This record gives sequence, structure tokens and C-alpha cells, in this order.
Amino acid sequence: MASTHRIGVFIPTSGPAGIWGPSCRASAELACSEINAAATDDTVFRLRFVDAGSNPEAVARRAAELIAGRRVDSIVGMHTSDVRDALAAAVGRRVPYIYTPLHEGSAPDNVCCLGVTPERQLLPALNRLSARYRLRRWYFVGNDYVWPRVSHALAARAMARQGREVVGSDYVDFDESATDIRRFDTILDRIETRRPDAVLLSLIGQDSVLFNRAFHAAGLARSVLRFSCAIEENMLLAMGAAATDGVFVSAGYFAALDTRRNGAFRERYHAMFAERAPMLNDLGQSIYEGIARLAVQATGNRRIAAGVRSDGGFRDLPVYLAEAHGFDFRVVYQLAR
Repeated sequence: MASTHRIGVFIPTSGPAGIWGPSCRASAELACSEINAAATDDTVFRLRFVDAGSNPEAVARRAAELIAGRRVDSIVGMHTSDVRDALAAAVGRRVPYIYTPLHEGSAPDNVCCLGVTPERQLLPALNRLSARYRLRRWYFVGNDYVWPRVSHALAARAMARQGREVVGSDYVDFDESATDIRRFDTILDRIETRRPDAVLLSLIGQDSVLFNRAFHAAGLARSVLRFSCAIEENMLLAMGAAATDGVFVSAGYFAALDTRRNGAFRERYHAMFAERAPMLNDLGQSIYEGIARLAVQATGNRRIAAGVRSDGGFRDLPVYLAEAHGFDFRVVYQLAR
């Protein structure tokens, strides 16, 4: 008789990061379907989706309840790192916990992190852009939690060594109800006054969408380049084509990647979801990889992963730099392998 392994998939479906939820859910469903089809043992995987877009303590309490009730056997998460840390404390070592997105480079030791770190993603991209476009003066904007603050501190130290300057920084709280671009007026005034060459943008989801709309409306896009590690294809659509001019992003995955593996991945994804398919993006693809890793850990069957892997190994992928063109990305450089 087949045994069932229940994976708790913790993804944001509310809050500023909720824009990422549909892509993550679809990618998880594709991975689970392919893993079950490729399995040669008696384990069947089932998914339980949990909203990880609320405050970290609430998400952690929900995880503890599910584990105590034996309703999940493992956790795969794509969410912010403050939620990760709260979940790690609640989960302990009772079930495996795989964290899939980019992150600041450190995490609790009971979490298996798959995503790229600033040393492979952020810092090489800053170096490339600064050299290519002669960017000396940078302004930092991010949400007020661990990933932006740690990443910006690393970037500031690297810039100081290279003779570049951080002319200002701002951190904003998450606001689930924010819809007005005027929220960023004060920050944009400071950016205009301090005249940076570029902005390092570490805002999440809807906050980033609103900031970029406001940035364009203020006329700053004509003279100030924007760079982010957290803008993806859904956000380009939400920003509007005009507001994406001058936006660069580094990531381990873009839907536009022109590789044979990615072409096959896109084909399988769209065959499963057809016209209902959410946008493919780096964050959804990370969940896909995380579920493959979890299945290998649970069964010891590496052939499962070989059947579902989208491009390379478990997030051991090249890192790319892309430029936004309207609603699409064009990959312009490979930063690292």
C-alpha cells in the first residue's frame, strides 16, 4: 500500500509578496505531478498550501499546528527571510524544512537553503553595472527586515573598497493596504536631492511595484538606473511597460532564458496549465527545485529529480543579469556559474 508524504508549501498569497503566490503554486503543482509520475517506489506526494504572507509569528504558529497535528511531513518555503527565521524556530528538527529563494547568505542551521546569495548574485551584478555604466553614486531602498539590511551592508562595504559611494538609504515597513504611489514621495525627494547614478532596490512585491511606478512618474528614470535582485515577471506586468525602462535584475532564473532545458520546462508548464498559467519566474522555479530536493531526501531516489529538473542542479545554476524591456526581460550577461 502506498504511503503519503504531505509537503507543506509555504508561499505568500496575501500581503505585499502575494503577487508571487500564483506562480509559486503552479510551479509546486507541476513538480509534484512530475515527481509522482516518475516515482518507482510506494511514496505518493501531496501538497498542502499555507499562506506565508502574513506576519512571521502567525505563519510560525500555523506551521507548529500542522506539525503537531501530523498534517505535514515536511516544509518547502518561498517567503521572506523574517518568516523563515520564525518558521525555523517553530519547526525545529521535527520535519525537514527547505527554503528556496535568494537570501542574505545566513540562516538557522535547521533550514536547507537552496537560493543564491549576495556573493553570487548581488555583488557581481553591482560590479558589472557600475563598470559598464560608470555608476559611482548609489542610493539604497529596501523593506525593513533582515534580507535588505544585510544585503545592503555587504554592498556598502564592497562599494567603499572600490571607491564608490552610498549617498543615502531608506527602509520602509510592509504595508498590506498600500496602493498609492505617493507613499514614496519623501524618499523620491531625497533621491532627487542627492543625485545618485543608480538605486539598489530591495523592496518586495507590491511595494516594489508602487515604488517603480512612482519613480517613473517623478521623471527619475531618465537619469537614474535601477537594479534589483527581487523583481520578476509578474512585477513587470504590474508596474506597466513605461515604468520598467532602466530596470536591471539579477537572478538564477528568467522565463526568457534561451536554453534547451528551459524550453522543455516552459513547454511542460504551459501544457499543464494552458491559458491559466501564471507567469514563470525565478521564485516559482525555486519552489519547483525545492520540491524535487525534498522528494529525493524523502525517498533516496535521485532519478525522481532527474525527471523534473528544469535547468541544471538544485539551484546550483548560473546567475544572470537581465534588462527589462517593457513586460519582458532580456538576459544580457552571465554573472556566475
